[in-house]
Amino acid sequence: MRLRLQKNRNCLLYFLWIGAVLVNLKSIFTDFGIDNGYAIATSYRHISGDHMFLEMWEPHQTSAFLVDILMIIYRIFVPSLTGVAIYLQVMGVLLWIPIIIILYRELSKHIDTVIAHMICILLFVFRAKQTVFPEFSNMQIGFSVLFFVFLIKYIFDQRRIRYLILSAVFMCLEILSYPTCIIVFFA
Repeated sequence: MRLRLQKNRNCLLYFLWIGAVLVNLKSIFTDFGIDNGYAIATSYRHISGDHMFLEMWEPHQTSAFLVDILMIIYRIFVPSLTGVAIYLQVMGVLLWIPIIIILYRELSKHIDTVIAHMICILLFVFRAKQTVFPEFSNMQIGFSVLFFVFLIKYIFDQRRIRYLILSAVFMCLEILSYPTCIIVFFA
């Protein structure tokens, strides 16, 4: 009886993970909003030579660093920016995979693995503004997850100072992604 229950739980988890992957694949090709175009335009201006706070006064210009890097990499391999939106959507999904893996590994140490899977599936499927694009709100959520994971790892093993350093780096990236997150520093 117990073996059958475990097998059913595993089948359910496989089914849910496959569904999560399919939802993300669908989102790559269908979930594109005005904020995505804004992020691409801001990064295009950055990589074309406009300077932050001099020629540009967009409120989210500090959060453009990730899309800037991804667009620079894209331009190395593709001479034009044709297709960059789909590429950025794909990269948005791919960048969440290590976040989900790191989160799962830490959660599974502290809670039931099925619950850890469910939390990670939920985080993998539901995004701010329902887009997989690596824009400021998705970056803020991803960096805050990594910030808290490494902070918790440090709290449980304070001899490993690298966890504290990593949590500080991710907190800084979170604040760059969404400047109002500066309140996280004070907390």
